Amino acid sequence: MDYKKKYLKYKEKYLKITKTMNKISGGRVKIDYDKNNIDFKQFLDKLENVKTNKNNENILIVTYMEDCVFCKEMFLRNKENKSIFSELIKESDDDTVYCMNGEAYFDAINALGINLLGFPTIYKIGKSLLKKSKKDKKKEAKLTEKIVNVDDTDYKVNLEGLNIVTYNGKRTPQDIEKFRKLSM
Repeated sequence: MDYKKKYLKYKEKYLKITKTMNKISGGRVKIDYDKNNIDFKQFLDKLENVKTNKNNENILIVTYMEDCVFCKEMFLRNKENKSIFSELIKESDDDTVYCMNGEAYFDAINALGINLLGFPTIYKIGKSLLKKSKKDKKKEAKLTEKIVNVDDTDYKVNLEGLNIVTYNGKRTPQDIEKFRKLSM
């Protein structure tokens, strides 16, 4: 028996399988990971937009991990070609909904002081409605300004004036809708 040929045969099979695993094929299953997907730089731009936006629009960011069963459950399309995530986008009147690969940016998100509790975690980000004096604003700016390194690039991030609410509960459309409607 030639073990080397057998090993190479199974190695080739394994490599083919691992390449297609993230696509999840078989039974024509589709996942909405690429719908409204943003990277870390775009995430930071969205934070700045929330601060400067005049109409107090919030954003919802769903962080996911590609191999997470619960994430797949949230992004997996059903027979009507809808996922919980696509329904969240559809139902969001006042909020803009995005998703971001939390696994790729896990350290950077936690370095900002935004706790990534697990996958999927949903963040509702809006302007802080608390009015502060100039003295308090300067003090807060020093505390909330952080430098985060992602892909060998340093980003200066200031979370001053933002209110970030985290949700990592049940992933039914009704529960997520209740969280989305919470006032900031």
